[in-house]
Amino acid sequence: MQEEHKQSVFVAFLDIMGYKQIVKNNTHEKLKDIYFYDVSTVTAYNYSPQKVLRSDGKYQALDKAKRINVKSLMVSDSVIVWTPDDSMQSFRDILFKVNYMLVESIFKGIPMRAGVCVGPISLFIEDDINTYSQMILLGKPIVDAYEISEKQNWTGCVIDKKCIDKYKEYEIQYSGDPSDLIKLEYLINNKILLKYNVPQKTGPIEEEYVPNWTLYPTWSKYVEGKRRYHTIEETIRSAFSSLNKNPNEWSVESKIWNTLKFIQEITGADIKEKKCFFGPTMPIEQI
Repeated sequence: MQEEHKQSVFVAFLDIMGYKQIVKNNTHEKLKDIYFYDVSTVTAYNYSPQKVLRSDGKYQALDKAKRINVKSLMVSDSVIVWTPDDSMQSFRDILFKVNYMLVESIFKGIPMRAGVCVGPISLFIEDDINTYSQMILLGKPIVDAYEISEKQNWTGCVIDKKCIDKYKEYEIQYSGDPSDLIKLEYLINNKILLKYNVPQKTGPIEEEYVPNWTLYPTWSKYVEGKRRYHTIEETIRSAFSSLNKNPNEWSVESKIWNTLKFIQEITGADIKEKKCFFGPTMPIEQI
């Protein structure tokens, strides 16, 4: 049996919303295509094109590392992503990985919500090619991240405060090249990390740390594109209705409007604006 034990790592738990309807309203062959071509694409991509806008109007890469160092496990409607450790780089890696997954899941019609926590995990893999195969992943941060994700009522993510405290702790202890230090203040000032009143299903209204997925290049290029055939509202609504999902429920409508409200408040974008009013209509799936 292979065993891997980590004392402290960042863990993201992502939930595919509307999964039950996707399974019930599509054939098994279609379901295989959805997971092979759409879901696996969202979970497997490990490059980080995260950039920040400089004062001269040009974009600059935030991190020197080109690849994001994370592992992931997908079972049914759940995706678990974890880092090799709890370093500052690992925090940014999982932040950008979650941003990518949230954005791409919108375009693929499988909108997600997520929670990120920190703590110890263990992985056990037993594999006998002929008779037996089993993978076990366990740890408190998985449960904590699941609970954080499950409470949310939008497409978005909440970063547990323990993750922020861990980042601050390493920031204080940092002794490397000062030019390589990316402080929490920098992430907040560049709106990569936000404090936001996250819409919850129940409970008090509380300001939480959230990653700003609207900065992710795929989304910003879509919004700023000169030939955008669909409004932002249409794109979000399509995410919740495509793949034979039924959006005509108040629980779904509230998730849609909470997501649109976040986009409006953070970016100031007009959710009903189209950038192109002529030419053939392009399916949202091809954006």
